[in-house]
Amino acid sequence: MFRWKAGPGTVTSTIQRVEPPRLIAWRGKTLGIKAIHFWQLEPRDGTTLVRTEESYDGLVARLLRGSLQKTLDSALADGLRYLKAEVERR
Repeated sequence: MFRWKAGPGTVTSTIQRVEPPRLIAWRGKTLGIKAIHFWQLEPRDGTTLVRTEESYDGLVARLLRGSLQKTLDSALADGLRYLKAEVERR
């Protein structure tokens, strides 16, 4: 189990699946929202294609679906951008 900050809440997460070096999946909960997140890595011509995906459920998620989706889309894009910058830095 691990905890991390996301906006106003602290997310409590648990790793659900690891298939080195291709997949990491975790589940998390915060503020009445349950989420599952996947990171998929695929070797491609000396580089790695990274895909990330998250879905969520719960009453709060259903009530705030539009704004949560915008926040999620932005967070996923930011995460990929930060990962790319870190890999290129190394």
